[in-house]
Amino acid sequence: ETIQEFLAISADTRYGDSYKFAVLTGMRRSEICGLKWSDVKLSEGYLTVVRTLQYIKGHGMVEQPPKTFRSERPLRLSSAATDLLHSIRGKQTLQQDHMANYGRG
Repeated sequence: ETIQEFLAISADTRYGDSYKFAVLTGMRRSEICGLKWSDVKLSEGYLTVVRTLQYIKGHGMVEQPPKTFRSERPLRLSSAATDLLHSIRGKQTLQQDHMANYGRG
């Protein structure tokens, strides 16, 4: 109940989709930040965790392999997680199109 309330409150925020994705998949923040579209196989319904991205003081953003061998793993996506990723991908495409056309008028 608390999680659903949090997701409802955060839905329209900058990180709403990320929070929802974390709840749907159980992935850690650094794993989600390290995720690339090349790691996601939407048509097959899974993704592969192969890296993390985190801020390290004095070094900035650092991409690394997961901390343990078991953390590097394939992850089956629920239909809700797949739908969410389709939505995120669509939003990113619209943003990229907008930025590509910005200033052409």
